[in-house]
Amino acid sequence: MSDSKQPDRLRELQEQVAREKDVSPDTLRRLLAKVEEYSECHRADGLSDDLLNILQDDLSRNPNARKERGLPVRLPPPDDTKESTA
Repeated sequence: MSDSKQPDRLRELQEQVAREKDVSPDTLRRLLAKVEEYSECHRADGLSDDLLNILQDDLSRNPNARKERGLPVRLPPPDDTKESTA
């Protein structure tokens, strides 16, 4: 495969993996970039937290994604401005 076609093929593979894993292509690219960033530093401490944050960001951008993926839907935080009835 020529070097000029490699980026196109890589993009196609990323889109295919994103579809199969049910994540957006942008999220997959962010995940891969984060792994590459940690690889270049030869460290892994904190990688799992960063990857989890990226996935949570993806889910928060698409509120229906939690339902579609069979995940529990989070309730909004309680409103502290209401007076308690104690």
